Amino acid sequence: MMAINWIAWIAPSEPSTQDPALVSLREQGWKVRHCPPGQLQQALSSTQTPASMRILQTRHFASLDALRAEYSASDLPALIITDTAEQEADLLEQIRSSDEVVRGLYPSRLLLGRIRRMLKQPTPALAHGAEIGSEELVASFNAAGLDPLTGCLQRGEWAEQLVHHLRERQAQDCSAVLLLDIDDFKRINDQHGHAIGDAVLAHLGQALRNELAPSDRLGRFDGDGFTVLMQRYDRDSVLADARRLLAHIAAMAIPLPSLRPKPASASGLFKRLMGQEPGDEVDAARIELRSSGGLCFIEEGADFNQLLTQADQAVQAAKNLGRNRLEVAAAASEAALQAPHSPLEGLAAARPAAASRLGHDHDPLTQLPHRRYFDARLAREFSTARKHGRALSLALIDIQQMHLLNRRYGFAAGDRILQGVAEATRRSVRLVDWVARIGGNQFAVVMPDTDISGAAPVLARLQGKLQQAPLSGLDGAPLPVSTRLVLRQMDAETLSAEQWLLETLAALRAGDASTPA
Repeated sequence: MMAINWIAWIAPSEPSTQDPALVSLREQGWKVRHCPPGQLQQALSSTQTPASMRILQTRHFASLDALRAEYSASDLPALIITDTAEQEADLLEQIRSSDEVVRGLYPSRLLLGRIRRMLKQPTPALAHGAEIGSEELVASFNAAGLDPLTGCLQRGEWAEQLVHHLRERQAQDCSAVLLLDIDDFKRINDQHGHAIGDAVLAHLGQALRNELAPSDRLGRFDGDGFTVLMQRYDRDSVLADARRLLAHIAAMAIPLPSLRPKPASASGLFKRLMGQEPGDEVDAARIELRSSGGLCFIEEGADFNQLLTQADQAVQAAKNLGRNRLEVAAAASEAALQAPHSPLEGLAAARPAAASRLGHDHDPLTQLPHRRYFDARLAREFSTARKHGRALSLALIDIQQMHLLNRRYGFAAGDRILQGVAEATRRSVRLVDWVARIGGNQFAVVMPDTDISGAAPVLARLQGKLQQAPLSGLDGAPLPVSTRLVLRQMDAETLSAEQWLLETLAALRAGDASTPA
């Protein structure tokens, strides 16, 4: 586990000693050293104590290119703080997996938890074995605005984060509040005791922190309730990630520690449950969890109390409809997003936690590269093919009347259709080909070093796979799904990848050279 030696604060001038962020970091015993841009290596070589990480802010650089140059000059882990959503999205695609980009300098005490998360450090009190509920542990967590049991933000701290977000958010931002309530948690306390219940909550808090994106704000709202402030590129991504979070909870099977002959402390139970300390014996029994979720999208002019009320009403609706499901607050969502969805339905498509945090170039539902990645890679493929005189072919797939399928069979069935088409497409292409989801109901297959004659058999195999794909509803009944395909080869008259894509999309819409499946 990495020990924090000192943190490099990259800025043109020495920051004020009264800077809230610096004051908070130094109060926790962290050494922060100022390093002007371009002088980090000199600072590193002038001391025998290695630095643990660096902090860069876009406001301290004349341009993003200048920041990128500073970032690329060192492999030292970096936390980059941006001022806008556009800067955040741009930099997310370019940083290393060990680094993070966040928008806005959040309340300074949150920097402590964020840096510990980057460097995988525990809270100091936990690191040397403080007891759950001890004054030392509580004081340590309170200083960081964290709940001592779960390590999530305390309710007041989370509320402060939401107020800050409502004040600073831009009109184009897509964000939502998600409330999670563990179903039948009282039963766990009644059957196994409150010490086990606390250990389960501690396990769940850590699991949720690992699963969420770095920019999410996770708080413990009450006894067995958690709340998340989620920010994504669009509503589809918010909804898909919320569903996947419930699926992750539903897939958890926590080993139940056996009670020792003598009373065990909550700390011992916590450590054994987290795999830090084996018990004398471990029961084969496992605790399974289910949760009900309420999602409320944040609209322009949203009110703090209104958001929480609507999210809570959505949770109650999920409970009333059978629990273990996600409901979207009707007053803050489009009608298209109101279809109920059981989290277990999307479990097979849930990606690992690391991909959830780092896979910013992939669509969360289908696990295929999304449009931004597609555009960038297609441009590179186009340039390479043109430069070396190689062939390049592009096939587009459109699921016909997807909006009607969603309306008639529900969005859960629509998600299954998208996943089925994505899987059929993956199974049809060659190793050299690559697939992306480029729109709500559209997919693309790029075939390098392939002319139209070589691409035609691939398209024929794809057509056959789509016809055989088991595209069925939640009840197992087959769905009336049809697709349209179009194939185009790059030619000498095409000036750019963008032009080529637009022409192929136009042909797809017109039904030109298409093959129904």
